[in-house]
Formats: sequence, C-alpha cells, structure tokens
Amino acid sequence: MSRSRRPLLALEVRDLALAPRALVAICGLPLTLLVLFADRPNYRHVVLGRGNVVALITVQIALYAAATAMASGGARASVDRARGWLRALRVAGLSAGAFLGIRLLGVAILTTVACVTLDVVGLALGARLPVANWLASDLVLLVASSTFGLLGVAMGLLVDADAANQLAILGTVVLLFLGGVFVPTSAFPHWLSTLARYTPANAIVVLADRPFYPSAPVAVPIATVLGWTLVFALIVRRSYRHVATRGR
Repeated sequence: MSRSRRPLLALEVRDLALAPRALVAICGLPLTLLVLFADRPNYRHVVLGRGNVVALITVQIALYAAATAMASGGARASVDRARGWLRALRVAGLSAGAFLGIRLLGVAILTTVACVTLDVVGLALGARLPVANWLASDLVLLVASSTFGLLGVAMGLLVDADAANQLAILGTVVLLFLGGVFVPTSAFPHWLSTLARYTPANAIVVLADRPFYPSAPVAVPIATVLGWTLVFALIVRRSYRHVATRGR
C-alpha cells in the first residue's frame, strides 16, 4: 500500500475502533455466544476429526464474527456516500479497487483481533486443534469473509445510510443460516439443503472446517466463494463509479 493511502487506512481503523456498536458486533456478541454454546465440560472430550466440539464451535462463532464485522464495516460506505466523500476520493484519483482495499483491510485488522480473542477464549474453554490447523482455519475465515465485506459495501453504495447497515447484517445472517453456521444443513429439507451448497456461507464453512477434516474436497467451495466474490465486486465497482460521478 502506498504511503499516500496509509492515512486513510489509519483513519478507517480508528473510526471503527471508536464506534461502540462496531466493537460490540465484532467482539462483544461473538464472545458471549461462544461462552453460552461452548462452555460444556462434555464437549471437550468429543473428538471431531483433528479437533473437538469446542474448537468447532469456536471456528463457527469466529465465522459469524468475521462475516458480520465485514458486512457492517463495508456498509459504512453509505456514510461516505451521504457526506459526499466518495466524489472527493474519486477526484483525488482513488480507484474503486483502492477504495475497496482500504475499506476491507480496515475491518480485517479489527476482525483479526476478534478472531484471536475468540481463539484464546476457546482454548480456555477446552478447545483442541493443532496450531497449524487453527491458523489455517483463521486465515480462511479472514480471507473468505471479505465476500461479505463486498456485500456490505454494495449495500452502502446502493441503499440509504439509515438502512444500509441493517440490510447488510440481515442479508449476512440469512446467508449464514442457509450456510449451516447455526443449524447443520443436514437438518434442512432436501431442496433447501441443495440450495445451501451454493451459498457463500456454506462454502466458507466447508473451507474453515477443512482443518478438522483434511481429506474433505474443496474445489466446489472455492469456486463458489470466488464466484460470489466476483459478482459482489462487479456490483461495487459499477456502483462506486456511478456514485462518485454523481456525488451521492
């Protein structure tokens, strides 16, 4: 990243860190959910692949935290649009790709802190998973959840500021539910289970859980994540150019 863009990144991280609702969404709520669902003594002894149930729950909660944080942070583009900053950034020569990079990287920094915090709490609750596998799972979450960041930015560019964050979070939670984060897709009706396989959340779940089951196939999940990422990125690119040209 060029030096001229580092101040923008620093400003983005500072604004997120000082936003109470952002901190609650990124850290507070996921930690509460982790303690509520994973603090069961018998879960520590149930083996799942190379880990245990507590570790799997920790990864699933981390996915929820990463996805909602990315979506919420991306939706902050609506604030930039409402204040007319996007036009100023466009005039200053900031491309759609650079705008996206700064927006998503700022959220990713705080999301990394949240994932590490969840990992530490998960370990305290009895989570067991080889270190290399755990790092691989966290890396998958941080990279793949940028798809939801793009969804949030798209909402921020297309919807009014008052509704952008709510719609981004709602859309993300619905996708997470369909993806099997809260309820296994095996419990869905057949038609819904089939549909769920092609959602970005389900693909990320499969990829994030692969460190538990290294032999699981990943070609379809990777293609699914890349496909959704491309779709959202194209929407953001077109919307950014349109909004930056009009000013609002």
